[in-house]
Amino acid sequence: MLASVLKKVFGSKNERVLKSIQPLVAAINQLEPEIQKLDDASLVAKTVLFKERLAAGVPLDSLLPEAFAVCREAAWRVLGMRHFDVQLVGGIILHQGKIAEMKTGEGKTLAATLPVYLNALTGRGVHVVTVNDYLARRDAEWMGKLYRFLGLSVGSILHEMDDAARKEAYGADITYGTNNEFGFDYLRDNMKFDLKDFCQREFHYAIVDEVDSILIDEARTPLIISGPAEMSTELYERADRIIPNFKVGEHYTLDEKARSVSLTEEGVALGEKLVGVDNLYDPRNIEWLHHLNQALKANVLFKRDVDYLVRDGQVVIVDEFTGRAMQGRRFSDGLHQALEAKERVKVERENQTLASITFQNYFHNTMIRKDYADVIYKNAKAKDRAIIREIQELHKKGQPVLVGTISIDVSEKISAMLKKAGVPHAVLNAKQHEKEAEIVADAGQKGKVTIATNMAGRGTDIKLGEGVTELGGLHILGTSRHESRRIDNQLRGRSGRQGDPGSSRFYLSLEDDLLRIFGSDRISGIMDKLGMEEDEPIEHTMISRAIENAQRKVEGHNFGCPRGDHRHVPGTGRNGGGRVRRGENPLGGVGLEWGCREDVRPVRLCRGVERGREKGSRACRLCRPDPRRLDRPFCQAGAGDRRIEHAAPGTGCPAADRGSPLERTPAQHGSPQGRHRSSGLWPEESVG
Repeated sequence: MLASVLKKVFGSKNERVLKSIQPLVAAINQLEPEIQKLDDASLVAKTVLFKERLAAGVPLDSLLPEAFAVCREAAWRVLGMRHFDVQLVGGIILHQGKIAEMKTGEGKTLAATLPVYLNALTGRGVHVVTVNDYLARRDAEWMGKLYRFLGLSVGSILHEMDDAARKEAYGADITYGTNNEFGFDYLRDNMKFDLKDFCQREFHYAIVDEVDSILIDEARTPLIISGPAEMSTELYERADRIIPNFKVGEHYTLDEKARSVSLTEEGVALGEKLVGVDNLYDPRNIEWLHHLNQALKANVLFKRDVDYLVRDGQVVIVDEFTGRAMQGRRFSDGLHQALEAKERVKVERENQTLASITFQNYFHNTMIRKDYADVIYKNAKAKDRAIIREIQELHKKGQPVLVGTISIDVSEKISAMLKKAGVPHAVLNAKQHEKEAEIVADAGQKGKVTIATNMAGRGTDIKLGEGVTELGGLHILGTSRHESRRIDNQLRGRSGRQGDPGSSRFYLSLEDDLLRIFGSDRISGIMDKLGMEEDEPIEHTMISRAIENAQRKVEGHNFGCPRGDHRHVPGTGRNGGGRVRRGENPLGGVGLEWGCREDVRPVRLCRGVERGREKGSRACRLCRPDPRRLDRPFCQAGAGDRRIEHAAPGTGCPAADRGSPLERTPAQHGSPQGRHRSSGLWPEESVG
């Protein structure tokens, strides 16, 4: 009710932003009569004048009204189009790095020329990102007339261009191209050995057309550059020939909503019979399992003329968002080869990934936030005093601070202490949730102190106020660590967004729940031996690592609690279609083999036990199974490769019961036996 009344009185946030822009629009309109009096030569000379003023140190924003007025007049003379006030608003919004939503027909292309012209004056280059080659070519020619009239150079990146032409286009003041071309050029540049061979130059400013499509709809599809792998293509054809023998519901399950298909127990048995092997999950036969799964997907999930086309003897992917053929792009992990075998065209050799990037990573700025090591105190009182001291110091120099707390009562306690210290601040917790976005968005202004629960304000960008960048940006102060590292990282992520400066630090005490339960005695003993005072902290990266290990233990415990033993029971579906096989281990005891359907690495008796059973040697450095208890499954440690794998929790492996991590050497991450082929995860990671 109150929120509704306030909205009627003060307007929505969007309305307030638009209202704040109106003075700029008025200033541009006020300059129009003066700019109209200039002849063409004088109008073009304005570009040179603007560049000279920038070189002299004049801020770019101060040129906005006059530069927009010049661009508007040039558009009228060259294109016969005049920017309306709504397009001026859109141009200002884009220049500020925000998203301008305009309906079809409201002139997005023309509106974009204003911030493009303004930012191109710096000489550092502007990218205009479109969704297809047609728009890149059209806009570069159409709007290029305007830019060239004003003395700026224009280039466009098209699919058929070579490196020399691309380098020339990237060197222009304004460069048009598709998101795919920009992304792939970035990958290709990073695979080169000499900077002189790079096509792209340092990034400066970009406008993304149809940003929702590029950064949301297509976000799940990374750009990948692949090279041929050393693998035979014959198995794809053999696997495809036996797929007609498999029946839905009996030999495999199909989930059309999730676009997934997996073999059942009966399907695995049929596959073993048809390919002539005893166990598809044996590492020696793992390639057969992979080929059968990919052939099944190709035949069941992918439809010709819907998901792909067959053109000139090649399988061509159809973009699910635009419906256009994506020439030159291929499905990864052997799926494209399975489709080629299905369509009886030449099966090309499987590719391996050489470079990959997502659109978000390409368009987002580098993170330069400084994450300081955790500071730990003997007790909560000492920690609280230190927190207040740091807030006072930062507030005194004007640097904004966002104080993260794990609960409402802690936020109110810190608030009371700040009131006593005379530090003005805002508090955001569940009691003020109506004002959440407004309070958090304002937290980056100079001198602001904001207290919030760790989860507050997610999804709201904190814009830095004037002069805050020079002070170091927004500082995140965590009053304790959460059980989940994810929430701590989300709190840190409120600062240092989109290339902004920032910093973060967490304060802890031995009385915090996380440290009290996990390992505070050892740290307390060290502090006592060193004779450290109550207000003297320990600050070391070793402490931060120890705390993260404690968080991992809690996360592992929480992860395992609700699942029970379902994840290890065959046929329940909780392990992605996994199954358990019983077999004789080398010492006569009962061993287990477990894994997801698409891939498995057996869990057998550890070699350390096998070699030293009489000496009672431990299986690996993480657990010490009793060699005399041969009726219990043990973990395994591969000889010499530091691989440590454990049996399932609840089956007798103590390390697994307490959620120990797996370790693998880098070489194993490319192993065809170790990867979960559909999800990219290891079998143990893919459960659930």
